[in-house]
Amino acid sequence: MYWFGLNWVDIIINVVALAIVPGLLAAYGGNLAAQSISDKSRRRNVYFCFWGLFLAGTAVTFWQQFRVAQADFAKDTREIWADAEIAREFRPPPPPTIQMSTTPVPKAKMEFVFFGNEINGESVNEIRVPSIGGKASITFSIRTLGATIPTDGTLWIRICDQCTFASVPSEFLEDKDDPHFRSKGFRILYAGVILPKMTIDVSVPDGNPSRIPLAFYYACANCVTDSIKHPQFLTLDVVYPAQ
Repeated sequence: MYWFGLNWVDIIINVVALAIVPGLLAAYGGNLAAQSISDKSRRRNVYFCFWGLFLAGTAVTFWQQFRVAQADFAKDTREIWADAEIAREFRPPPPPTIQMSTTPVPKAKMEFVFFGNEINGESVNEIRVPSIGGKASITFSIRTLGATIPTDGTLWIRICDQCTFASVPSEFLEDKDDPHFRSKGFRILYAGVILPKMTIDVSVPDGNPSRIPLAFYYACANCVTDSIKHPQFLTLDVVYPAQ
């Protein structure tokens, strides 16, 4: 119970404990002692003395507890003002703000690189290859473009309908639904690197046609979304042995 900022519950409890209870005991004892006095005037004076001391002690104790409560209130007020002054003079820095970046993360891009007798390591779409024993060999690789690292992706090779795979690297798997496809999965390809060369042998039709198309695809978890829709085509200019 607070009135005017003072805790009156503590004041009343302290007055009862320090003055009223001891004073009542003393006054009651004085009454018992005064009953043995035969002189009425003297006995009345003893009564007045004990009860007067009780009231005076109670009043003094109440005043003392009131002053203590006032001193505590004033102390708390000074501390609050001191804290407010310190906070005003030395304001804490504002909490850091964390903003989500609105800049889109660049998508990963890759390209197939084809190696031939005349053009080496360039991004070309046609190479000249000889047909040896009805087979044409294609040496290729793949390199990443930009700074974004491709992750969790797959590479595909698609040959012409008249062609068949004669040999492929062991990591390329056959598509059970379409024998003209081979695929290779990967977890991560570091940015700005080119993979080791890989070679596939394709059995080509004998003599006709001499220009055979192949398609190379890639896709990954963070690749450009339309990469699978736009394969990289390679035309084989097959040179057949003279008859």
